[in-house]
Amino acid sequence: MDTRDRKFGGHLMVEGASLTFYKTAIDNLSAKLNLKATDMEIEQLAMTHKNDSLSGQGRIDLSHDHNYSGTLEARLNNLADYLSISRGAAEKRNAIPADVQATIDSSNWDIRGVIHTPSSSPMSFTANFRLPIGTDWNAFQLSPLNITLNFPSIFLTKAPQLFHPQLFSDGILSGNISLSETLQHPHIDGDIQLVNGKISGDAGGFINLTEANGRIVFGGNRASIEFLNVATKDTDLSLRGEIDFQDTKKVAVRIDGAMPIFDLTPHQVECTNKIEVKNCSSAEPSFNPTGRLVLTSERSQGPGTLQTRMVLLANFPSVSQVIISCTAKYYCWDRFRGLKCIPQQRLRNK
Repeated sequence: MDTRDRKFGGHLMVEGASLTFYKTAIDNLSAKLNLKATDMEIEQLAMTHKNDSLSGQGRIDLSHDHNYSGTLEARLNNLADYLSISRGAAEKRNAIPADVQATIDSSNWDIRGVIHTPSSSPMSFTANFRLPIGTDWNAFQLSPLNITLNFPSIFLTKAPQLFHPQLFSDGILSGNISLSETLQHPHIDGDIQLVNGKISGDAGGFINLTEANGRIVFGGNRASIEFLNVATKDTDLSLRGEIDFQDTKKVAVRIDGAMPIFDLTPHQVECTNKIEVKNCSSAEPSFNPTGRLVLTSERSQGPGTLQTRMVLLANFPSVSQVIISCTAKYYCWDRFRGLKCIPQQRLRNK
């Protein structure tokens, strides 16, 4: 070590057991480092947890740019152990094995992987992006990247549940997605299709659908909902629509249908609290068929608060009011007066 010129060098062996890294348990860790004046070489890196393993090697530039290069390989017995997937404590999980390889060249990542969902075709993915040391989330959203995802058939009854409460209890999901440009202003091509989707009874508190089938085709910064067939205990609906995601912080969804579609009633889930599909009977003559419903949302993080603004644009021939229930507030859309906030007590008296 030369303290005068601030240079150091040598070899360093690192070993550990029963560690925790970002809330992830590590049974064993071993690393062999070669310290030089201008860079640090990771000659060997190995981590294990149960039957899972991560190995790699690389080099980190200690100069101003701090570029890094190397390779990583991960083999996971159950990917769900590392995801924030909420399930009942007594429910037995289906293992989701995964294999991931990454090559890094001057902070540019090239990732390829395969995920094996039970009773389904393997899901393959690739990702290419630049990730310099010190990059925050806001900067990463605006940096170029390329992502592909191919899932020929995922049987939802065996797949991990990404929603809580559970949304789908059965169905087949398939698709092929290619994303480029940036996360905030993406260019997406491909399609996603759902066949024989069965809505879980656990989701009944938020949405009262029982079945769903649909197909979405992506092209650029928009997507076409070619068809969306949904059913409740009382009625069937055939819908179509469009999604505009030129800016992912301001996504607009338009749904067209020939029947009355939405009745928004209070049930606290994030901002929009409940979507209930109803069949309009003759006892409700004021609720004529809805031609179009457009919902757009804008989310912005302020100092200590999260603000959400929702705009309702509708072609209601004779509907006078629509109630939108949001967290802590209720909004009433009046055909003649526009959108306004009303107290909870007044809503209960209506």
